[in-house]
This record gives sequence, C-alpha cells and structure tokens, in this order.
Amino acid sequence: MKNYSGYIPGTYRNISAVCRLLPLCQRENFFYILLIIYFCGVLIVNTCFHIASLTYNNYQM
Repeated sequence: MKNYSGYIPGTYRNISAVCRLLPLCQRENFFYILLIIYFCGVLIVNTCFHIASLTYNNYQM
C-alpha cells in the first residue's frame, strides 16, 4: 500500500518536469502533454481498481 501512495506523487512530478521541458505554446506539444496526462490517469485508475479488488478479495476470504 505504501508503494502505491508514494508512486502517484512521483508520476505527478515527472509530468510537471516534462511540461517544463516542452514549450507550451505549440499545439503539437500540447497534444503530447494531453496524451501523457491521459495515460497517467489510466495508470492511476488501474492502480485504484487493483487495490480495491485486492481488499475485496481479502474480505471475501
């Protein structure tokens, strides 16, 4: 559980670093940033579902 809670702020820091590297005024770069945010969102949602299913299985046992 501790690994997951520490992992999400780390990804957020990586996103902000990438956003600083890319000039935000160009539309192509904005599209790539949206893609990065989308993939990280999917990753976080998958992690949350994984934790939820683990706790649910533990309660069933």
